[in-house]
Amino acid sequence: MTPVDRQQAFRHILEQVTANEAVSLALLASDDGLLMAAVPDTDLAQTVAAVGATIHQLAARTAGKRMVDEIAVRFSDRELLVCLPLRCGEADLHLSIVVRPNQAYRRIANRALRQIRAIWTSAR
Repeated sequence: MTPVDRQQAFRHILEQVTANEAVSLALLASDDGLLMAAVPDTDLAQTVAAVGATIHQLAARTAGKRMVDEIAVRFSDRELLVCLPLRCGEADLHLSIVVRPNQAYRRIANRALRQIRAIWTSAR
């Protein structure tokens, strides 16, 4: 799988995530905040990728030997920014989603994480 094909596959997964009305933004980024794919691909996605990387790094430093499962920030309007760390071989990635108020998201996020991991590992 070429890098372009892999990026298109990631984008397709994120489109499936945002097709769920609970999620308004989904993105995949590297550990250092480099945006790999986003739906919708806006300036906000760039910002969320950077914030997600910072949150992920902070959580990793404070967790010690424990694995961080998710980091969530709830805004005053009740929307959530959820950052989900993803270890793919030697690469540390994170899936970040913005969830509308009072919506379930974990099932769709877990499915996306599995699909991303499968694509990443098959491309190596």
